[in-house]
Amino acid sequence: MSGYDFHAIEGRWQQHWETRGTFRTPNPGDPAFDPRRPKYYVLDMFPYPSGAGLHVGHPLGYIATDVVARYKRMRGFNVLHPMGFDAFGLPAEQFAVEHGVHPRVTTEQNIATMIRQLKRLGLSYDWDRCLATTDVGYYKWTQWIFLQLYTSYFDPRERKARPIRRLVHRLESGELAVGPGDRLVPGEASSDPTREQLKFNTAIAALIDLNNEMVGWAAIPRAVAGAFVLMLAPLAPHLAEELWRALGHDSSLAYEAWPRWEEGLATDAQIQMAVQVMGKVRSRITVPADADEQAAEAAALADIKVRASIAGKAIRRVIVVPGKVVNIVTD
Repeated sequence: MSGYDFHAIEGRWQQHWETRGTFRTPNPGDPAFDPRRPKYYVLDMFPYPSGAGLHVGHPLGYIATDVVARYKRMRGFNVLHPMGFDAFGLPAEQFAVEHGVHPRVTTEQNIATMIRQLKRLGLSYDWDRCLATTDVGYYKWTQWIFLQLYTSYFDPRERKARPIRRLVHRLESGELAVGPGDRLVPGEASSDPTREQLKFNTAIAALIDLNNEMVGWAAIPRAVAGAFVLMLAPLAPHLAEELWRALGHDSSLAYEAWPRWEEGLATDAQIQMAVQVMGKVRSRITVPADADEQAAEAAALADIKVRASIAGKAIRRVIVVPGKVVNIVTD
């Protein structure tokens, strides 16, 4: 590709995804539903439609979760990735007061604007499931949930909710005695990884290194190019779709299988180790990947640059960190 035409490429693929329902999650009973696929739920924090549009903080989080959603689809998961709007509350009312318009009018206008902006970002939401918390079909279920919480308790023995009347009976009958330090809820909780723990920057840097390596090749094997594009897809979906089409594919790569990891092929036969003399790097040596400390030390002491650095000095100690560095301490 000689250049990246943002408007043409991104507009083309966003229309392709929308018209074909690429990111619609099939329900049980749908022809496209595969019960063998594991389920994966990617839920974003719904924005408040209390402003005229998105701010920069919205895509900061949404792009990160979209990378995860696209990656999980390529790993064979049935991904549910919906979007909605947290439309109740004072922010929406305050916006309406400031503009002298009924809250429902401003809320619906702001939602329409935000949907248009989110679609322009190319995020892989299932728009068939889009909702607003002001929809009767939504808040009747939140009310139902609160009623269930009010009339239920969590039984840690059965690990599920039970009617509150059953708990009252157990307490009154003496079957269950609760002391000051006792709990009626589980004490463990799990949390999803943060953006930092997902290491997006590490993934991007690795792809840049691979790209720089391939640029120097006389020819790039088609299989290598295809695998590179698939790994690029969660991070740069529009560009990846365009490259996938350039490789001769007619369909979207959204559900293509993620390249398989081959441990044996990824293991280097040889590695490089830095050699330090009194804490300063003086050279680098190449040794077998399975070289032990004695072999690494011998290779370091035989290196021409190292020998020049320690000439006329007595070696007090050699410290080897396997696979990383050899540090020579002299008088």
